[in-house]
Amino acid sequence: MRNYIHFVVILFISLLSTAAIFFFYFPIRNVPIPFLMIGFLLISGVYTTFYRKCLRDKMLFAKKQPWFLIFSSALLAILFLVSTKGPQQYLLDNSTIIIGLTYIGSFLFVASCIGLIISFNMNLENRNLKQPKIQDFLLYFFIPFLTGIVYFIGFYPAGMSPDSLSSWDQAHTKVFNDWHPIVFTWLIMVLSYIWDSPAIVSLFQITILSLILGYSFYQFQYLGVRKSILTLTSMIIAFIPSYGIFNIIIWKDVLFSGSLLIFTVTLYLIVHSKGKWLTSKGNIFIFFLSSFGVVFLRHNGFPIFVLTMIALLLLYWRAVWKIAGPIFLLLVVSHQILTGPIFTYLNVKPSDPNEALSIPTQQIANIIKNDGNLTKEQLEYFDSIFPIEMWKEKYLPHTVDPIKFSWNDYNRSVIYEDFPKYFRMWGEAVVQNPSLAMEAFIKQTALVWQMSTPQYGYTSTYINLIMENDYGLKSAPISSTVNSSLNQYLELSKHLPLIKLVWRPAFYGFIILLFSVAIIKKHGWKSMIIIFPFLLNMLSVMAALPAQDFRYLFANVLISFVIPLIACINPKQIEESK
Repeated sequence: MRNYIHFVVILFISLLSTAAIFFFYFPIRNVPIPFLMIGFLLISGVYTTFYRKCLRDKMLFAKKQPWFLIFSSALLAILFLVSTKGPQQYLLDNSTIIIGLTYIGSFLFVASCIGLIISFNMNLENRNLKQPKIQDFLLYFFIPFLTGIVYFIGFYPAGMSPDSLSSWDQAHTKVFNDWHPIVFTWLIMVLSYIWDSPAIVSLFQITILSLILGYSFYQFQYLGVRKSILTLTSMIIAFIPSYGIFNIIIWKDVLFSGSLLIFTVTLYLIVHSKGKWLTSKGNIFIFFLSSFGVVFLRHNGFPIFVLTMIALLLLYWRAVWKIAGPIFLLLVVSHQILTGPIFTYLNVKPSDPNEALSIPTQQIANIIKNDGNLTKEQLEYFDSIFPIEMWKEKYLPHTVDPIKFSWNDYNRSVIYEDFPKYFRMWGEAVVQNPSLAMEAFIKQTALVWQMSTPQYGYTSTYINLIMENDYGLKSAPISSTVNSSLNQYLELSKHLPLIKLVWRPAFYGFIILLFSVAIIKKHGWKSMIIIFPFLLNMLSVMAALPAQDFRYLFANVLISFVIPLIACINPKQIEESK
């Protein structure tokens, strides 16, 4: 009788979730009956497996701290549904009960899927706990390396945007500004002494990213992740459009993202070994290099490094302070010397402070555009920065560029002359118009949290050519056939339903958060520090996001392939093996 009741309950929930999950994304009347039947069978299978594995066999809820897993699954389910939700105009014609059942059924299904994934991951066993061979490292290195070479052949010598050309110009004129990190400019300068072509930078990036992935996967194999899984993961990375094309684009974000990846891996190796990994000189050098890249290759890298290192020292003080402490102090002092005396000596021009004011600018613009509640004093002040009518005309909910690049009309000197007044006026406007301010913030930061492409926005993905410049640099593909094939592949990836998710950084961010739950369960709450670089990068980008440029969060792509592999590692089994 009890099994019969369970069968009926599962059948009912499956029917509800099938209709709900389809109705959540499409008008239910437009879904063909065969799709509904297949969906019902799949969802029934999920619930049946969830019941058997998680409830009857007690794989999930009988573990310690079951409420942590329940809460995590529920929170991630809500995040997934909010992030993938479209306009849903078709739902408005239905009753509150139907809308409620749609949300409840969709939530139950997504939460169950997430719980099932975590449950299976918690029970994975490691195999072949032995030292990998050098051939294994070469395999993990050459798969992404050959991918990079294919794109190099197709888009020789590189992809260069105005930002890329700015760094190239500084490297050749020796007239520096802090718009882009000077260390990245110096790197281009050194490489151009070897071969004065953007091709040398492309080859350098291809090699460095491949080395980072090869080293990371080599370490994971040593910790028990199956070689077949690592090889398959390498091949998937090779086919990800953003990974292939970003290899050959000269942007600081590429090497910064690689640094953030290896920094994340070294943090895991420190946590896993309880600090013992840092006893090797070679490991210390790798940790220093990864930290150096994070600190000096993008402006938001310094606070990411500082906050992560403070957390590491607090959580693992006894195990790491002798090594991590000096590295922390050395890089902080070096950063201050570079941005202080060295910048002064080289006459490095500071970057435009307005670059950090994207969110306030967008909030002010949205409030003005929608005739929000503003006093006469506030309107006069904002008008002195930018004419009121132009605030309304130039505001776009996904990019601040039309406003900040209106050089003849946008009077940023008003802001610079009195920053406290600017922030006071902005703060008052936000308090007086909280809904409009929040609306502007949500739309401006859609790149960070939204998996579905917003109707009002766009995503700036990649560049596969060299833009017009004064150096005579031109795109000259080595193979027109490869160039044509790659262009077709890249364009197709941006427009195919579901496949275009690969151009949404939030998609990779969700994968990272999902498997982080299993990592925390396996390694303890202190292991949260492993995802600190990812979280801090997301938050810092969200705080000052100027436009929907995929490159700002390219690190999500790389880290999203590493975190699931870390989640596969069973620390208890490794200890027993030792």
